[in-house]
Amino acid sequence: WGCACDSDSTLEQIQCLVKQGQYRKALEVASSLQRVSGHLEHALMDLKRLVCDDFELVTDQVKGRYLRASRDLPIGTALIRERPLVVSDAQGEHAAKVFQQDFVAEIQQSVQDGDEEAEQLMAMLDAIAMVVKLSVEKTESITLRRLAWLEGHCLEAGDLDMRNLMFTKMVEPYRSRVTAKDVGDVYGVLMCNRFWGSDRQSDVMWVCSMFEHSCNPTVFRGDVDPSKPKKDKYRSRKMTTLLPVKKGSALTVDYIGLPTVYAPTWARRSALGHWRFSCLCQWCTQQPERCRAFVCPTCKEPELTPAGPDLSGAEAASSEDPKSIARLKNLACLKCGFDEPSEAYLNRCIQAEDDFKDAPELLFTSGRRLSEFHSANFAVAWNAFYQDVIFRCASPDEQRAVCELLVESLFRLYGYHHPQSLEFIHTLAELSEDQEEQAQILALEHVIFVTFFQEESEQLDQESYRLMFSLRPGEELPEEVACAKPWLNVPTTPSVQAGYRDHVQSI
Repeated sequence: WGCACDSDSTLEQIQCLVKQGQYRKALEVASSLQRVSGHLEHALMDLKRLVCDDFELVTDQVKGRYLRASRDLPIGTALIRERPLVVSDAQGEHAAKVFQQDFVAEIQQSVQDGDEEAEQLMAMLDAIAMVVKLSVEKTESITLRRLAWLEGHCLEAGDLDMRNLMFTKMVEPYRSRVTAKDVGDVYGVLMCNRFWGSDRQSDVMWVCSMFEHSCNPTVFRGDVDPSKPKKDKYRSRKMTTLLPVKKGSALTVDYIGLPTVYAPTWARRSALGHWRFSCLCQWCTQQPERCRAFVCPTCKEPELTPAGPDLSGAEAASSEDPKSIARLKNLACLKCGFDEPSEAYLNRCIQAEDDFKDAPELLFTSGRRLSEFHSANFAVAWNAFYQDVIFRCASPDEQRAVCELLVESLFRLYGYHHPQSLEFIHTLAELSEDQEEQAQILALEHVIFVTFFQEESEQLDQESYRLMFSLRPGEELPEEVACAKPWLNVPTTPSVQAGYRDHVQSI
């Protein structure tokens, strides 16, 4: 903020307001200045991104900084489109230039051996290396300035050991140009603000890093097809509201994402561990544990679940026995309400989990005890879809069954068709050989598009129309068809016509 402006007292007032977390008031005062230059001009640009018509940055003594709605936001509001400040992955492109070769090679070998912790550590090293390079080479001042806005963790004993290790493994000229404290500061900020996605890369955003976490969020981080790899890893990320948000309410995103969030509470808390907080959303504190589901012995529906959040799995996860399974208690059927399964039945359910863990085989319908909606089965289905070799080798009926299971599981979890269902739904349309069925699937896809991706919906609806009428790649739509926009009048099933948007509103 240090620069020449109309009044030193005004500058002090702005600085004080920012320190107090009164960002909107600081913006109002700064905008009233007749002349701004240098750092203040850049700071004004930053403030205008953090305080806008749809949302604003606020500071709370307990929660710290977070974004809240500046007005009532309807479903599908595009809040912001932002490029990440830092993108890193296990390839270690920057790490290889900043850290010693044998240090990097040892971690990369662990990555190749399938060690997921090593994969995330390599991505972290790569991100730290990138920031150190920017600082030493004095490039990308915008990136460094916006990183400085972000709050980081206070380093604990284990973090300090890692900081010291990283510092000692640096090569010149970087090691002599930074201190161990510098490395620790960067480490704390990156650890606190990174997103680890299904594309196996770590993103550190700026504005988007200031959203609160919720396992059942109000905002979706991603584009139309967030799981499909894109050539530009620095492509912008779009934030869109999933649900209506009242003015003054916190805006929340899911830090861990699918498929990780489709898991019992104890597993989600474990995944959130490096952010160092316990999620207090309704899924984690009140609602039934939908992701740990069994077959009800009374109504035979796959809806027998723990009646509340399941925290017992943490004990099993820390056990030395790799087949240890969390105890089951307080089970109730979401369908018929039955809540008194016998001890013998609970033991058979635990045995079913144990057997599935031993030999995971995808369930398209519920087994004798295990529900097809169990998180272990969802993980197998998810991996089958995204492992191209496996999915392409499956028969069309098997491919269809995988997609249907994923779509139904996500609808059951969220209570509405989540945008990340789109890829599965579109694949179902491609697999369908019945034109009427295909039109119904594309109608559902259309409703989701216009709900969550209004800007892109027309282009994507054209692709749906091309699919319906078997147009080859590169074949242009006839001019009269393009002008008439027939894809906006795709016939829908009664369930689609029932009011998808109203249904989401009720959720």
